[in-house]
Amino acid sequence: MATITLEYDAHNSFAASLIDAIKKSGVFKIEKPAKTKKCGLDMALEDIKEGRVREIQDVTAYFQNLGANV
Repeated sequence: MATITLEYDAHNSFAASLIDAIKKSGVFKIEKPAKTKKCGLDMALEDIKEGRVREIQDVTAYFQNLGANV
């Protein structure tokens, strides 16, 4: 059995209709790609990109930011 990977523009109506016809034919087995687990660096870069990381100067500033008296 041969494996074919197709890469197409989902916004192209002709390409989308061709893929739908292939799916509906039932001749081909369609598999979704397996999800890959992100490594720690990728997760950290995503956190930075999404704004989930803050810079704090030191521990005292961190606790003051939390509202604790140090």
